[in-house]
Amino acid sequence: MRPGVRRALDCGLNAVTFGTAWARIEAGAHYPSDTLASIALGNFTANFFKNAFMGSAVGERQSVAVLPTPGGFLLNWQLRW
Repeated sequence: MRPGVRRALDCGLNAVTFGTAWARIEAGAHYPSDTLASIALGNFTANFFKNAFMGSAVGERQSVAVLPTPGGFLLNWQLRW
């Protein structure tokens, strides 16, 4: 993925995350500390699993895809030797 595309997607997904957190606070469903802790927990979990199972060599040798199927979805991970 090109760096510019990755940066745009990161900004968009972060905007959705913070927007949802702010909406939960405004709705009175959560305190600010709840939403910040949830964001931190989600970030930690995603980075942990990415580094534990994908390593830092993600690129041409490895690929991950989520494919829709009639009954749900298929998670495909390929590792080329």
